[in-house]
Amino acid sequence: FEDGSFVSDDEGSISASFDELPESFSLSFTLEWFNRPNFQVYFCSEHDEGGGGKHNRYYLQFNQAGFELKRQIAGEPPYQSLGVIERLPKSFNEPKVEVELRVDRRSRLIVVYLDGQLQGSYGDPLKSPPGGNKVIFHSNLKEEEGHEVSSIQLKEWDSTGDRHRSEDRGEGDGDALIDYEGQRFSGRLLKTANKDDASVVLFQSPHFPKALEIPIDRVSTIFLARPSESLDQTSLVLNLSGEGVLSASDCRFESDQVKLEHPLLGAIQIDRKSVRSMVNREARDEDNAIQDDE
Repeated sequence: FEDGSFVSDDEGSISASFDELPESFSLSFTLEWFNRPNFQVYFCSEHDEGGGGKHNRYYLQFNQAGFELKRQIAGEPPYQSLGVIERLPKSFNEPKVEVELRVDRRSRLIVVYLDGQLQGSYGDPLKSPPGGNKVIFHSNLKEEEGHEVSSIQLKEWDSTGDRHRSEDRGEGDGDALIDYEGQRFSGRLLKTANKDDASVVLFQSPHFPKALEIPIDRVSTIFLARPSESLDQTSLVLNLSGEGVLSASDCRFESDQVKLEHPLLGAIQIDRKSVRSMVNREARDEDNAIQDDE
C-alpha cells in the first residue's frame, strides 16, 4: 500500500470481506498498469483468493484482448462468459481506466462502466446468484510489470431507480413491458396470476397468439397506455411521494410497508415512505382522506 494505492509488481491478491454486502451495490476503482494489464476483480465471492478453482462468484478480467465478464461456479463447467467488452489497452489515452460495476443480485444483472461510459448490461443465466460477501483484486502478472489500484468505493446501488430513469416507453400507443435484460414487449397487460407458486404477468402481444407468461421477478418496468375502467372503479387512490398515483381496491399499512391490491398488477408491497397520502373515492367529505407524511 503506497500513497493511497495498492501496488503490485508480481502475481498476487488482496481481498476484503463485508458483514453485509448489499443485494444491489456499486463497486468502483481506478486501475493503472505499468506495461501491460493482466488483472481480475472478483466479487460476490465465497472464497478469499483469486485465480482458478471451483468457486461461486463473478469476475471481470482485463488483459491484452480487452475486458470479459465471467461467472465462476462450483460445478461443471466452472466458467461461463457473460459478455465481452472490446476495449483494448491501447485504446486508452493513458495506461489507466476507471471501472464501475453495478450489481443487482436479485435480478442477476451486472452493468459495466469504463471511464464513466456505459459499456453494457449483462445477465446471469443461472437461477441463483452467488451469495458471497468478498471482493478480491488479483494481479496475474508473473514478471516485474504490475498494477496499481486506487479510489476504491463500494456503496449501495438503487438499481430500480436507475432503470426507471433511463427507460422509456418506446414506439406504440399500447401498454409496454421491459424485462431486466432489456427486451421490450408491446401490447396489452391483462393481469397478474399465480402459477407454480410464483407470480407471472399475463401480457398479450400482437406478435404472439397466446398471452405471454412473464415471471414478475423478471419485469423491470411496465408502461400503461391509459387508465382502464377497472382502475376507475377502484375505491382507493395512493398519491406517491415522487410523481404518480396507484389505484387500489384494498390497502393496509403494516409497520414500514404498504400492502395493496391493484386491479391489474395484483398484490403489491411498497415502502410506506413512498406514499404521501391515500384518498377514498367513495368518501363524501375530506375527513376521510388519510395523510401519511412520515
